[in-house]
Amino acid sequence: MGALVWACCLSGAAGALAAPAFIQVPGSPFATGTAPGSVAFSPSGALVAVANVNSNTVSVFSVGSGGALTQVTGSPFATGDGPGSVAFSPSGALLAIANLDDSTVSVFSVGSGGALTQVAGSPFTTGTAPESVAFSPSGALLAVANASTNTVSVFSVGSSGALTQVAGSPFATGTEPSSVAFSPSGALLATANFDANTVSVFSVGSGGALTQVAGSPFATGGFPNSVAFSPSSLLFAVANLLSNTVSMFSVGPPSAMISSPGSGATYAVGQMVPTNFSCADSAYAPGLSSCTDSNGSTAGSGTLDTSTVGSHTYTVTATSQDGQTGSTSITYTVAQAPSAQISSPASGGIYAVGQVVDTSFSCNEGTDGPGIASCTDSNNSGSPGALDTSTPGSHTYTVTATSQDGQTGSTSITYTVAAAPSARITSPANNQTYAVGQTVATAFSCSEGTDGPGIASCTDSNNSSSPGALDTSKLGSHTYTVTASSHDGQTRSVSITYTVAGAPSASISTPASAGIYAVGQHVTTSFGCSEGTDGPGLSSCEDGNKSSSPGALDTTTPGSHTYKVTATSKDRQTGAAQISYTVAAAPSASIGSPAGGESYTRGQVVNAAYSCQEGASGPGLSSCVGTGAEGTPIDTSSLGTHSFNVTALSKDGQHATVTVSYTVVLPDNRFSISDLRIRSNGRVSFKVVFPGPGTADVLETAWRDNLAHSAVLLHPAPRRFVFARKHLQVADGGAMRVTVVPNQHGRGLIARHRYPVVLRLWVSFTPVNGAQRNIGLYHLLITHKHRRHG
Repeated sequence: MGALVWACCLSGAAGALAAPAFIQVPGSPFATGTAPGSVAFSPSGALVAVANVNSNTVSVFSVGSGGALTQVTGSPFATGDGPGSVAFSPSGALLAIANLDDSTVSVFSVGSGGALTQVAGSPFTTGTAPESVAFSPSGALLAVANASTNTVSVFSVGSSGALTQVAGSPFATGTEPSSVAFSPSGALLATANFDANTVSVFSVGSGGALTQVAGSPFATGGFPNSVAFSPSSLLFAVANLLSNTVSMFSVGPPSAMISSPGSGATYAVGQMVPTNFSCADSAYAPGLSSCTDSNGSTAGSGTLDTSTVGSHTYTVTATSQDGQTGSTSITYTVAQAPSAQISSPASGGIYAVGQVVDTSFSCNEGTDGPGIASCTDSNNSGSPGALDTSTPGSHTYTVTATSQDGQTGSTSITYTVAAAPSARITSPANNQTYAVGQTVATAFSCSEGTDGPGIASCTDSNNSSSPGALDTSKLGSHTYTVTASSHDGQTRSVSITYTVAGAPSASISTPASAGIYAVGQHVTTSFGCSEGTDGPGLSSCEDGNKSSSPGALDTTTPGSHTYKVTATSKDRQTGAAQISYTVAAAPSASIGSPAGGESYTRGQVVNAAYSCQEGASGPGLSSCVGTGAEGTPIDTSSLGTHSFNVTALSKDGQHATVTVSYTVVLPDNRFSISDLRIRSNGRVSFKVVFPGPGTADVLETAWRDNLAHSAVLLHPAPRRFVFARKHLQVADGGAMRVTVVPNQHGRGLIARHRYPVVLRLWVSFTPVNGAQRNIGLYHLLITHKHRRHG
């Protein structure tokens, strides 16, 4: 206070002084735990956390208006032993404390008002003596510098704040890392290695794995104690505790590269020379702002300046977004092209075919050129050379000077070689074939050679002028010639060759003519062709289907047909052979009985009825066969589905089959009993209706004692006996009245018993070829009549 008062008073004499930049807020300093070693504001600035090294606690304050601090509820909070470094996560939701003495890191979730709650699993084990802790900018990673194990531990931060060491953690650093920091981009991590006088720099990979960058660790001043990155991540600083210095590091400058052309080349004035160059920024730099050449062009559009002769330098410059530059250059020379001169002969001369004409020429290098590599003429000869007079007409003779840089210069003269006359046959074409006696007109003409004296004659082999004619009077090969004669005695001839030949022929070896075949029958043909005498050869030997041998007859439609084979010669002469044949339609069959899908009873008599018909143009039926003979009964002996087939067979082997299906079922065995009448003498009658013919049996039974059991089929059940029985032959279906009379045992039962007799009645019916059906009636009572005794 005395110093402040003195400053105030001193200023009063000299004039008003500015207020001090910072003043302590009311109540400052504020009490903490013992030996506060690290302090950190929350990202919002609403909280301040202080690590108390000797009391093993962290004090948390809310920051009030004007900066006054108030400990939050529950503060201070217990940590591990020797909390030496404290850091809030970027979101402010977590607080981490490095506990130097127990080699752990405590992680707290920051609640409403700043109250701390240790997350599940906290504290988490680190390396020995963790001195510094830092969150990555995203908050997904936490790094701890372990001073005694010379490592940095990297943890992934879970959603609840729980820590999990990333793969490969902890990572080796220099000796005694005392400070750790992430770059603002999160791509780099650095540790200040106190005893090694170095700083280790790592790239942060996927999942948080660390890889030391090239050249790491980097030398610093004495005993580096703290490291920090600039906001751009392009610089980082290291505070050197005992050398009273701070070391600054930056990313390297960008680089440029010219891939083509190479340095030292020579080019012609005005020559278009594209360049290929590129630029690259150094690792972890912010990126390129430009990559341009000497002409201000960007990569992909550069060219050398060849507008002026002389030596030149071409430079490409790379500029980083942080202002650093790097460049590279090539040198090149722009030279004039070489020149050539022909001293003899002069241009425009006229010479004879085959005349020897010597030449003389020379070459000179252009300004700044590297020297002549070659000086040659059109014939690739050096001086003296010679004109080429082997062919008539106008010619150009050129001498070319080639420099060692590949540039060329040339000069030329023209000359004429006078040609011999020429003859041309415009028709017919060469190598044609004709028939004996065929009239073949010719057309031809003659022309004087270049610079020649004129045509004396133009005649053919027959000494005729155009139009002429070929000689086709005899077979064989012939030559037809036209000769042009010049007034200077030079001649030239032209010829064509031709052949006089007979027509080709064709023959069909199989099948023979007049055959009859089925529709769709595959009938292979065999045929051949022969060229006529002196013919040029066959161009084709095909049937009407454009097929070569073997071929096939067309049997898709019934009726009369012709099959033809044609031989064609290369001179377009033809010869043919043919046969005739008939295609017959297949026979057909129809079934009248049994009817398709019909049902018949077992044993029912159903006679088969069917017929067959021959197809159009057919040779007649060979047979008409069914599953059974026509007019005989079909098979109804077994139940189920049956098939009846009829096959019509033609004499040419064609056949057609028709099939119907029918079903055999059991005859109806359902019958009914009604109007049952029981008399006291044991006679039982009833009305029964049967569905058809068959056999029927009636059985009546009574108890032997009082144990009643069911009767099985028409046999008495155990403890029962037959009271009455009757067998019936049912001739036809319908109703009939049946009366059953007791047998001897039955009559005895009626005579001796003094109480009602209980009977069972069973009726069984089996239709002809059918299955048995039973109906049982129980509890039939016969009322006993009492006898009177006198």
